[in-house]
Amino acid sequence: MILKPSIDFRAGAGEKGRMARPILRLLVLLAALAGGGAARAGEAVDIAATPLPFAAEPNMPATVGRLAWRGTLHLTSPDRRFGGYSALLVGPDGRRATLVSDAGTWLTLDLRHDADGRLTGVGNGRIGALRGRDGAPLAGKALTDAEALARDPAGGLFVAFERAHRVWRYAGLDALPATLRRPPGIGSAAANKGIEALTSLADERLLALTEGAGDGAGIAGWLWADGAWARLSLARTRPFLPTGAATLPGGDVLLLERHFSRLTGLAIRLSRIAAADIRPGARLATEEIARLAPPLEIDNLEGIDVRRTAAGETLIYLVADDNFSALQRTLLILFVLKGSR
Repeated sequence: MILKPSIDFRAGAGEKGRMARPILRLLVLLAALAGGGAARAGEAVDIAATPLPFAAEPNMPATVGRLAWRGTLHLTSPDRRFGGYSALLVGPDGRRATLVSDAGTWLTLDLRHDADGRLTGVGNGRIGALRGRDGAPLAGKALTDAEALARDPAGGLFVAFERAHRVWRYAGLDALPATLRRPPGIGSAAANKGIEALTSLADERLLALTEGAGDGAGIAGWLWADGAWARLSLARTRPFLPTGAATLPGGDVLLLERHFSRLTGLAIRLSRIAAADIRPGARLATEEIARLAPPLEIDNLEGIDVRRTAAGETLIYLVADDNFSALQRTLLILFVLKGSR
């Protein structure tokens, strides 16, 4: 049974909402000033990073499609809150990453690269809980299932949640959230078929794509601009479904998709959506960049971010959600997009 919380997630719903908006803005600002910075919030957490090879089979060329491999880390921690990471953002200099979990927690950590740009380790981990509008840590699976992250061009970040489908804006990781209006039709999505891919576009619009909601030919999505959502859709590439998105330096969107079945196993697809095609009412098409599958060292890849280096390379960071299962792993993988100089 899908839980339907009695909370109204629409921004400014009714007369009470109009009266509450100035108070909410003040609370968000105070929370951000009081402790919203990533470096000050949360608690220190021990994280071990074990380097893994590109593939389980030796001597395989460390390239796949248009991607060249730059390192894989298996992350573990004794902290019971660690795990379930479905989305990440990486700082423009590559030194710090922010992740959110489908248990309603966040994690920040340093990323370490060697002189050749390979991902070699992590450090200075901090962990904490995302807060609800009442200031308390989110609790209960219906409310904690954070699945996607995007940068807020005005500062802070957007977080998309499944089950109680919504997008919230946080001025800082320890701040109170501000709500966005719910995308039209999102309420009809299955509990685990909500927004999984979220990215801020170069023109500051917000693109949101679901993990399979929609009609037989298209996957439901929306554009947020000027305080309102406009519908669009993504053409299906069966059997893959979106799990993450990031905006490339040139404005195109890099889409992360996943497929898993007991018969065929796990497969990952990365593709590009042209920036010029992203408009209200569009049916978005993709251009494939790479497919990842065993024997490559992959897992349940759900999060993606990109950054441009000073040398002009486009780096792609991927994170795998272990679902708090002993049978899965939290992997952090780095690729460079070939031909991106």
